[in-house]
Amino acid sequence: MPSPAFDAWMEEKPGSPACNVVSGIDAHELRADVPPRPQPVSDEERADAVASSIYHAWVKQIWDALPPPPPESLALPTSRPAGHEPRIVRQGSGGGGGTGWGP
Repeated sequence: MPSPAFDAWMEEKPGSPACNVVSGIDAHELRADVPPRPQPVSDEERADAVASSIYHAWVKQIWDALPPPPPESLALPTSRPAGHEPRIVRQGSGGGGGTGWGP
C-alpha cells in the first residue's frame, strides 16, 4: 500500500536529499536540560522521519522473514592450497608490507 509520506521521502528536494534519515524531533521538547535546536524541526523533517521509520520497519520484516544462511557458508577454510603458507612481507620489498599468503 503506497504512502504519500514514503513517496515524498524518496524524492530529492532542494536542501534535502532523497531517502534522508532524520530524527524529526527536538530533544528540548522532551527534556528541559537539553538546549533547543538552532533550526526548528520542519514539517518536511517530521515527514521524512515518519517515512524512514516505515522503510526501516519494512526492511526488518523482510530480514526477519529470510532463512538464515547455511552454517558452512560462514565457516573459515581449514586448509590452504599447497604452497600458500603465511609469509612475512617486509616494507619496501614491493609487497606493500604486512602478512600475506603466497608461494
